[in-house]
Amino acid sequence: MKTMLAPPLEWFEQWMAETGEPIPDFGALPSVPELPDLLRGADGAMVADPADWPRRRGELRDLVRHWLTGTWPDEAPALADEQ
Repeated sequence: MKTMLAPPLEWFEQWMAETGEPIPDFGALPSVPELPDLLRGADGAMVADPADWPRRRGELRDLVRHWLTGTWPDEAPALADEQ
């Protein structure tokens, strides 16, 4: 039985068909109810002094881009044909 998370969207169904990208199995993802330690880097090292912060800030920025905002093209595409 297929569980619907939201009403079907034609453009999303078309995108999935074109890309072959499946909807994640959210039930198979691990449960992590606590918030991550923002001062612990991806490698497990703690931010010990101000010189360590730029590295961790970059990791956090990359996580936000990956999971929340996505990325933008370097140059904006034309939205309409110019005449």
